[in-house]
Amino acid sequence: MTLPVSNEYLACALAKQRAFDDMRIREKPIADLHLPTGKLVACDPFCFVGSEPFELPLPCGIFPVILSVAHIVDDQRVAFASIRFRNSTPIT
Repeated sequence: MTLPVSNEYLACALAKQRAFDDMRIREKPIADLHLPTGKLVACDPFCFVGSEPFELPLPCGIFPVILSVAHIVDDQRVAFASIRFRNSTPIT
C-alpha cells in the first residue's frame, strides 16, 4: 500500500508530542487491540454488518490504540487514531 504522504511526514504525525503555532498535539493511549487472527475490519457496525477485512495482512497479537488529540486555544479534538504494530520509524 502506498501512502499519499512521505514516511518523514508520517513519523512527525506519530510523534508523542508536536506543536504548530497555537496548536499542540498529544498522544492519548486508549485501549489495546487484540488481533488473534491478523484480520481487521474497520467500519460502523450498525451500517456495515458482515464487512470484509482489509486485504493487507496484519500481525497477530495485542497492539495499543492511540488517539492524537489536538489542543487549540480552549478546544480539543481527536486529530486521528492509530494502531501501533511496532515501535519503529515508519518506512512505508
